[in-house]
Amino acid sequence: MNDERKIEKHIWVFMLAIAVFIDLVQILADLLVVGVVINTILDIFVWLTFYVWFKIYGVNFISIRRGLPFVGAGLAELIPALNVLPAWTVAIAIMWITTKSQVAATAVAVLKTRPGKVPPKIADVVK
Repeated sequence: MNDERKIEKHIWVFMLAIAVFIDLVQILADLLVVGVVINTILDIFVWLTFYVWFKIYGVNFISIRRGLPFVGAGLAELIPALNVLPAWTVAIAIMWITTKSQVAATAVAVLKTRPGKVPPKIADVVK
């Protein structure tokens, strides 16, 4: 059973804006040489925040398409040489794309099994 709720576009944009902001703060912290300490603490907090946020919407991290970017971003941000890359921004963008593609695939499957009878939730997604 899929407990995943649709994440509205404004929520995705807000998540992406937060990820961009966090990546910019981390770059600034690295330039000020305090990034080694601050970024590690910040990354743990950011990872937990996004994890809980996605879990509230029922996002499953078991699949490689979702788990790998999310865990990969957290690990990349903990490595000092890699934490200058916008890993959180890329991870949230990948999560957005994979979530949208899964919803679209579900809509296509429903349309194939019941042509002409599109449930309201699926009709909203296909728009």
